[in-house]
Amino acid sequence: MTGCIPWLTDHNVDVLASRSNDEERWRASRNEGITATDIPILMGASKWKTPLDLYLIKKGVKTDEIAVGNRDKVWFGNLSEPHLMSRFNEESGLPIVECNSLLRHIDMPWLRVTPDAFVIDMSTQKPGQVAGLLEIKTTGMGQDWQNGEPPPYVWWQVQAQMAVVPVERAWVAALLFGFAGIDKFIWMEVERDAAAIDRLIGVASRFNERLLNDDPPDPQVDDAANLQLLHPQEGPQTISGEAHYDDLDAQRQEAKEQMKELKAKVDAIDVTLKHAIGDNLGLALPSGVTYTWKTTKRKGYVVEAKEFRQLRRKGAK
Repeated sequence: MTGCIPWLTDHNVDVLASRSNDEERWRASRNEGITATDIPILMGASKWKTPLDLYLIKKGVKTDEIAVGNRDKVWFGNLSEPHLMSRFNEESGLPIVECNSLLRHIDMPWLRVTPDAFVIDMSTQKPGQVAGLLEIKTTGMGQDWQNGEPPPYVWWQVQAQMAVVPVERAWVAALLFGFAGIDKFIWMEVERDAAAIDRLIGVASRFNERLLNDDPPDPQVDDAANLQLLHPQEGPQTISGEAHYDDLDAQRQEAKEQMKELKAKVDAIDVTLKHAIGDNLGLALPSGVTYTWKTTKRKGYVVEAKEFRQLRRKGAK
């Protein structure tokens, strides 16, 4: 890494903190900006978080429960990185230097990335010339890695890294464990996408302004619990809504009626299936589908008391 610092400096990239030397400072510096792992969330490519999730986490309103729950996976990933880097070097023949440091471009100090390694350009006599980046992944979600391409949430992360470190390509190496009953090591090249980088810089810049101005992003369908955190208590007033809220009300009532009709249809089919099974265990269909009707025991429990806001509809007088 040290040998690459002159190249980074020449390309307006600052080294903020080394994870290997001072992880506490590295974490603090990450939390002060938007990171490459935040970018897939902002670009709508994350399966796990929404922009409002990210906003509330960065504001300290909620805990990053996914990060807390994934501590063992992160530990395993960190432990595996040197071995997977070595495997990548053996298979690709590309020389690499571990990075493991938080970087930022002087023109975008709020965007911060930690590439796992630099791929070194050996075609020049000048040492420490960076030709590309290397991102290492260990995952049990092998179904996301198809057709020789990384999943969108990894692709956007790598594009964010190339937004800070001005290289034309990066490589992603991944250990897919337990995929289709086997462990598999794969690697692939990802080219710089200038248009995508312009998009992500714009989106991330606006999100950063929201953080600075205490302006949360609009909620998405998965943000019901986040709205409870954002607005925990109601005030005394009932506000006046514009005409388009009448349209939403009509759509909501229509959807509820459709749900009621669909539930009644499912219930009627279930009664027919149960009647067909009768005193037997199940019913095998010509298509190969099987329905069973088994006795299930359910333990009793006490619902824990809690306070929350509930949306209710009151008809017009």
